[in-house]
This record gives sequence, structure tokens and C-alpha cells, in this order.
Amino acid sequence: MKLSSKLVLSASCALMGFLGNISSAAVTTYTNRTSLEAALEIEFFNNFSAVPNNTYTPTFSVSSGQFSYTVSPVTSLGGLGPAGIYLDAGTVGVGSGNDSLVITFNTPTYGFGGQFYFVNFGSVFVPDLNTNLTITFSDNSTFVVPEYAPGTISNSYRGFVVDDGRSISKVTFHAGDPLLYGTLDNFTAGYNTPAPIPEPNSYATIAGLAGVAFFVLRRRSS
Repeated sequence: MKLSSKLVLSASCALMGFLGNISSAAVTTYTNRTSLEAALEIEFFNNFSAVPNNTYTPTFSVSSGQFSYTVSPVTSLGGLGPAGIYLDAGTVGVGSGNDSLVITFNTPTYGFGGQFYFVNFGSVFVPDLNTNLTITFSDNSTFVVPEYAPGTISNSYRGFVVDDGRSISKVTFHAGDPLLYGTLDNFTAGYNTPAPIPEPNSYATIAGLAGVAFFVLRRRSS
């Protein structure tokens, strides 16, 4: 094999390998609690069984061990019901329809999961409605979860684990209807050892490898 061919092959392999490491960074989705918690090193589960019934509060905070998070509303106009967080029958939801339910993580969190669904003003589950979740990361980037429409509460479970070094800052759950109330139950917050984030000189390596391959190919074609 000619030296130029070896250079192209070496540069191409190194570049593909490096890009492969970057592209492997992802948000993995889970549809049940068992699978989610198996993917986490440490987790804290809360079924909210200790919350008082039929109670409104401005925000709702949870803390256990190394985990701490706060559930709060983002108020929208036109919703039916008082603003705030509504606690009832072991669930946490928004007090006013059309409000967003926001879970803010106060400690490093790399995975979470729970049942996200809608109820009507009488706290009755409403099936087959598109669920809108947005995850915000520590670098302020976001991931919009593909919509899903659970037919039952048990099918409303979704969990997510991040494996690219970013932690999760918050999750936003929005109904978009003044008569629907976003509700949360059986919630898990989890921790994994963060994966290394590529250093700035790593991106210079990509450019360098690409440049070597381009230069050699250009010499061969001339």
C-alpha cells in the first residue's frame, strides 16, 4: 500500500472514530420505571403518597440525599383554577389549566422519569392527548421530546437519561388548553457519573484530520 493511501486511511479511521464518540452522546428514552432505574447509578423515587389531598401551594419542593428538585407553575392566561401547584391523591399538578408544570433540578441530575398526563377539572384522567415535554440542559440547550398520546395512566410513563456530560436543569410539561391540567406521578430523579465533554482542542483535531485527508487526496488526483 502506498504511503499516501495509508495516510488517507489512517486519517479517515481516526476521524470516523472521533466523530463516533461525539455522535454517541444522546438522550435515551425509556417507557417504564424498571428500565430507567437500571440505567442509573443512583436514583430517588417518589410516588408522592405523603402529599396532602386537595391542597394548593405556590411551589412544591422535594429533597432526599443528594437529590433536590422543585415543581412550580409557569402561568398562562385563560386557565381555569387558581395559580400554583395542586397536590391531591398522591399526585402533583398545576392548579390552573393551561399552565406549564416545570420541574427544576437543584442538584446534578442526569436522568429522570415519571408518569406525565392530563386530567380535567374534576381530576379525571383524559386519554389520547399529545404530551409535550421539553428538557433543558446545563448548557441551556433543549431537547423536545417527540409527542406521545397515552391511552392510560400506566402508559404515560417516560424516562430519559443523558450520557454526554450535560446535566438536566429542568423539565417543562405543557397542556396548552385552559381545561387541562398537567399532572405528575411516580417520579424518579437519577445520577450517573458524567461522561467527559470534548475539549476545544478536540474540535481542532477534527479539522486537522480532515485537512490531512483532503490534502493527500488532492495530491493524488493532480
